[in-house]
Amino acid sequence: WNENFGDEGDDRSKLAITTTTDLSELRRFNLPLTGIAEGPTSLSATYTTFKSGNQTIALTADLTQSTLIADLVDWRKEPGTPSTLSLKIGIDPSGSYRIDDIVLDGDEDHRLVGHMQASTDFKRITSATIETLRYGKTDISGDLKDVNGVYQITLSGPSMNIMPFIKLDEPNTAKVQTPPILDPKMQISGKVESVFVSANRSVDDVDFTLNLNGEQVDRLSVLGSIGVDKGVNIQYLPTDNGGHSLNITADDTGLALDIADITGRLEGGQLKITGQRETAAEPMLGRIEMRDFKLLDAPRLTKILEVISVTGIIAALNNEGLAFDTLNLDFSLTPESFEILDSVARGNAMGVTATGTINRIDNTLNIGGDIAVAGIFSNTIGAIPGINLLLGDGLFGVAYRMTGPRDDPNISVNPLSVIAPGFLRKVFGGPGSANDTDPNADVPESQRGN
Repeated sequence: WNENFGDEGDDRSKLAITTTTDLSELRRFNLPLTGIAEGPTSLSATYTTFKSGNQTIALTADLTQSTLIADLVDWRKEPGTPSTLSLKIGIDPSGSYRIDDIVLDGDEDHRLVGHMQASTDFKRITSATIETLRYGKTDISGDLKDVNGVYQITLSGPSMNIMPFIKLDEPNTAKVQTPPILDPKMQISGKVESVFVSANRSVDDVDFTLNLNGEQVDRLSVLGSIGVDKGVNIQYLPTDNGGHSLNITADDTGLALDIADITGRLEGGQLKITGQRETAAEPMLGRIEMRDFKLLDAPRLTKILEVISVTGIIAALNNEGLAFDTLNLDFSLTPESFEILDSVARGNAMGVTATGTINRIDNTLNIGGDIAVAGIFSNTIGAIPGINLLLGDGLFGVAYRMTGPRDDPNISVNPLSVIAPGFLRKVFGGPGSANDTDPNADVPESQRGN
C-alpha cells in the first residue's frame, strides 16, 4: 500500500492485492458477474486513486477452476478448463466505467479480446469493441453501441453458431415456470463467411439480422448459400398483432432435419416451411413441403420396414437413398409439443402417412399412420395374414405406430385388411375407384372408427 502525501504527481494512493477468493467477492467493484462467472479464482489486483478523482483497477486472474457461463449462446466453461483474464478498469469522477485491454484467454477453447464503456455503477454497457470472440464454432469480431436503450451490434468474421437462436419455441423444462426475460433488447446484424444452423450444417456467405428481446427471438433473417447454385432464405418476422410468421426456403431438404435435430439424412430437392402464430400465446400452425428428395439413414422407418421384411427398400435406404416425389406435413408447434396434424410422403416405391405428437418436454413421441408399399419390393406378399392385393397394382399396406423415447421408440405394425382407394389417391396421387359417397373412402383403415 503506497500513499502519496506530496504535491508531485497525480497518484494519490495505490493498493496491490494478491489473493485466492470467490468471484462473488468482485461484486464490491460493481462488476455484474452474477450468472456469468462463479467459483474460486486466484487474482492479482492493483487499485490506484488519483488526485483528479479518477480510479483504476488493473486485474489479472486465473479462472481455471472457475465456471464461466453465457446462457444466451449456450456456452459454458467448466472448472478445470484452463483460462486466464486480464483487464484494466477506469472509473471517472462521475462514476462511469471504462474497461480496456480485456483479454480472456482459454487457449483453443475460447478467447475474447476487446474494450468497453459502461454507465454509472456499471448498470449498462454504453459501447464496446470486440476485436476477437472465439468459442465453439464461433469466431467473430464486432462493435456494440447503446442507441435509445437498444443494443445495436454489428458482427463479421469467419464463422458463427446461431443454433441457440433458431430453436423456435424451445421447451422450458424447469419445474417452476418463470416469466421470460425480455431485457436487454438487441439488434444484431452482420456478414459472416459461415453460419452454423446445426452441429453438421453451415450456411455460407451469410447476411443476417437477429433481434432479441432478452432471451426471446423477435426477428431472424438469414440469407446465404448451401452449395453451388444452392441458396437458403430464413425469415422469422413479427406481425402487427404480437405473433410471428415463419418462411424458410432452401435448395436442399436436408436443412429441415438439421434444424430440427432429427436423426436421419435427406439429400437434394426443394424445401419450403411456412408458419403463422396469430398471437404470442397461440401455437404456430404451419406446413413443411419437400419436393424430389432422397431419404437415407432413417432408423425409425428402417425398424418398421424390417418388421415387414421389405428388403429392397431397406437396401435403398442404406445405400443410394429412397427417392420421394413429395412430402407435405401440417404441424402445430408449442414449447411443449410438435403435433403432426396431417402428413403424407409419396414415392415410386412407397407412400407414408403420419399423425401424432412429439412431446418436447420428456422427448417422447406417439405417432401412427399407414404405409403402402409396391409389392415388387417385398418378399412377404401373401405371408402376412389379411393382406389383399388391390386393383392389380401389386400394393400392400400396413398400419404402424411409434411410441416411447424419440431416439428409440417402440414400434408396432399391423397389416391392413383393406387399403381404401382414397388412401391410395392420397399417397400415390392415383384416381382410385371408391364410391365417392362412402364417408370413409379417403380414410385409411388405421384411422377409421369401429
